[in-house]
Amino acid sequence: AQLYYLDFDKTHVLNATATFMIPKDEGPLLFGEPVFDDMDFSFVFSYSSGYPYTQSGRDVGFVVKNALRQPSTWSLDLLIGKDLTIFNNMRLRLFAEILNLLDHKNVLYVYRDTGDPDYTFVGGYSKEYMEDPSNYGAPRRIRVGASIRF
Repeated sequence: AQLYYLDFDKTHVLNATATFMIPKDEGPLLFGEPVFDDMDFSFVFSYSSGYPYTQSGRDVGFVVKNALRQPSTWSLDLLIGKDLTIFNNMRLRLFAEILNLLDHKNVLYVYRDTGDPDYTFVGGYSKEYMEDPSNYGAPRRIRVGASIRF
């Protein structure tokens, strides 16, 4: 009996988080005021090995199912938050999320005949068609927002 990796198998996954918090009325001063007080900074790191795939194409001979792997993927996110008191017990929280902070280009799909995300010998497609942006993960994204607690 032959065992094969399943299409969704990831042999390694690592997630790590680090948070740095600055309490109220503390932190470095700017013009005599602790402008960074009541802030938090969180880094979220994610890594995973690539998904398996089966080689295809001309003249490959006997091929073991899902014997090859796509490249591993990783990302570093930064989350920043600042709390402000706007009335007696009403608080405003401003935040920013910078996803894929280092703008790493993660490969999500490779052509089965070449193992490359940008090139295939199958189909006679144009270079522009083969360089499909959906073969890669999302670039850096920045989201900002606010919430009110009362």
